[in-house]
Amino acid sequence: MPPGRRWKVVFAIFISIIGLLFAAAGPLPADDGAIEAEGGAFRLMDEHTSVEMVSERVVADLSPGGAEVDCTFVFKNTVDATTVKMGFPEEGWNSGGLLEDTDGFTQFTTWVDGEEVPTTIEKAPPRVGGAMLRWRAKTVQFDAGQERTVRVRYGGPLGGDSSGFAFFPYTLYTGASWKGPIGQVEVIINHSDLPEYWEVRAHPEGYIEKDNSIAWRWENLEPEPGISTGRLFVSFFPGYSKFYMKGERLPQFALRHPYPTLQDSEVWASLRTLAGWAESQVEWQSESCTALLTMGGHTLALRPKDSEVVLDGETRELEHAPYIKANRLVVPLLEIVPLIGGTATFDAKTKETHLTLPDSNF
Repeated sequence: MPPGRRWKVVFAIFISIIGLLFAAAGPLPADDGAIEAEGGAFRLMDEHTSVEMVSERVVADLSPGGAEVDCTFVFKNTVDATTVKMGFPEEGWNSGGLLEDTDGFTQFTTWVDGEEVPTTIEKAPPRVGGAMLRWRAKTVQFDAGQERTVRVRYGGPLGGDSSGFAFFPYTLYTGASWKGPIGQVEVIINHSDLPEYWEVRAHPEGYIEKDNSIAWRWENLEPEPGISTGRLFVSFFPGYSKFYMKGERLPQFALRHPYPTLQDSEVWASLRTLAGWAESQVEWQSESCTALLTMGGHTLALRPKDSEVVLDGETRELEHAPYIKANRLVVPLLEIVPLIGGTATFDAKTKETHLTLPDSNF
C-alpha cells in the first residue's frame, strides 16, 4: 500500500474510534497518563422526594493550566422541614486508574446561603473501565417551603490523553436525583485564556458560541447519563493544528510533542515532526550541538539559538532562530520548508498553513 494511502486508512480508523468515545454513555475512557478532575451537579445522596433543584448555573474559566469553576444551585423544599445530604461529584482518573486524595480538585470550597460550610469525602465503589468517583458531601437543613442557595467553587487540571486531546467535562445527570426536573440550567465555558490556535469543540449540540465562550441553556431539564444532555464536554488540541498537505488536512496524530505553535504568523514545529511528514532523517550531533536534516536530496544543518544554517554546504540566514523545547529542536517551518525543496504558505485570514514536501507520506 502506498505511504499516503496507509496514513489515510490509519486516520480513518482513528477518527472512528474518537467518534465512538464521544458517543459513549458515562465516563469517557482515556489513554495511559490521563489526569482529570471533573465536577458536576449536586446529587441527593439519601432517598428523599420533597426537594427540587430550581436552578443550576455554572461558569468555567479554562486556561492551559486548568479550569476554575463557579457553580450556583438553588434548591426548594416543597413540604415540611427536612434535612438532606448533598454530594458534589469529584470524578477522574490517572495513569494508575485511581483517584487518590491528591489527584482530584486542586481547590474546593462550598457555601450555603453565603456561609462557608465543611464537607466530608465519601468514596464510591470502583467502576470497571471508567473513572473513579467520590463525593464532597454535606448536610443541609430546610424549613417548610424554604429555598436555599448552594455555591461551589473548585479548580483542577484539564483532562488529557496520549492522543493529544485535552478536555473539560461537566456532569449534569447527577442532578436528576432531585424531585422533578431541573427548572433552569445555564452552563458557560469561557476559553479566552486559551491560545487562539487551540481549536475548541463542544458536545452536545445546541450551544451558543460568542466572544470566546460557549453557553448551554435548558428549562425543565431531566438529564440522563450520556453525552446528549447528561454530560457536557469541551475538547481541544493543545497546539496549532491547521496544516494542509497537498490540499488535505494533516491528522492530529501526525503532530508530535512538543505540539506546533503559532506565534506572530510564524508556525513552529519540532524538526522531528517535520521529518515525520516525509521519508527523511534527523541526526543529532551532540559534540557540536547540531541537527542534520536530510530531505529531498538536501542536507540542512541547524543549531539552537543560531539563525545561521548550512544548506548543502552553503550558509543561509534565518529570520527566526531555532530553539530547544522538551528536548526537541523547534524550527520556523515557513522558513525551513522552502530550503529543503518544499513550499510553505500561511493564510493570515484562515490561520491555515499549506505545505508541500518532497517524498511526503501524506
